[in-house]
Amino acid sequence: MVGFMACFSLAILCSRFKIYSSQENPEGRVVDGQFVKICHFPHAVFLEIIKPERSTHICGSSVVNQHFLLTAAHCFSEEQRRRSKDEIVAYAGHEDLEKTTIVRKTRLPIVHEKYDPEVVENDIALVYLPHKLPLGNSVKRIIIMKYFPRNKKGSLAGWGIINDITNEGTMLLKAVTQTVGNQKVCSSVVSGPGMLCAGSTRASDPRPAA
Repeated sequence: MVGFMACFSLAILCSRFKIYSSQENPEGRVVDGQFVKICHFPHAVFLEIIKPERSTHICGSSVVNQHFLLTAAHCFSEEQRRRSKDEIVAYAGHEDLEKTTIVRKTRLPIVHEKYDPEVVENDIALVYLPHKLPLGNSVKRIIIMKYFPRNKKGSLAGWGIINDITNEGTMLLKAVTQTVGNQKVCSSVVSGPGMLCAGSTRASDPRPAA
């Protein structure tokens, strides 16, 4: 079930993609792709959000600099955005989460002031890390492009669901190559100019990977 993926940036590690099998039916799964080494995506950082009752959910993020990560606003509940009660744990520097030694904790998400969860506009946030990340071969700042490429190949990377039937997950980093859609195509599947789409409606094309 190939479709379009909407996210705030193809270059950054997206936390939770939306796959559209049609314009009306978003699917909360990101599957397929290849296992990759962190050196190919050194900006990739895994986020674990732990709520006061100890339930957790996961998101992805990208290194902006040693103190800030870029992620999606929908990763954080309304209460978290207002009161910062949830604990955010960032894992960086390794493709295998079980082998990650660079771990940072914080409670300070900075969500876009015009984020609208109803229409998913301005779905972007920063996470402040009080203790800075060590930059090196396995942890690097992401390159932030001034303009989105259109009809160009790009890579998506992250951790999470690898089978949308069994909901099997992985602790290993995966990536997939997708084509960024042009403005005309994207405008039919995304809700605002701050988003982009990638993927294809052709069944022969791969779906994005988590």
